[in-house]
Amino acid sequence: MKRPSRRAAVSSANHDEFLTTKELMQYLKVRHKQTIYKLVGKGLPAVLVGNNYRFLRREVVDFLKQNSRAELRK
Repeated sequence: MKRPSRRAAVSSANHDEFLTTKELMQYLKVRHKQTIYKLVGKGLPAVLVGNNYRFLRREVVDFLKQNSRAELRK
């Protein structure tokens, strides 16, 4: 029985990783926290931990795939 490659395991683990607001800003290449907060207001899944948001990378990718640019600008 062949085991999955280490690369596949790492890739899968990265998708289940939680990101802070700052890390998500870097991932999406945006400059302002308000941009992230606007996306949360438009339905971007987030978990509030104390006063800080956490974002599951997989959910961010799914959200962006399902929403077009035009829909997010409204």
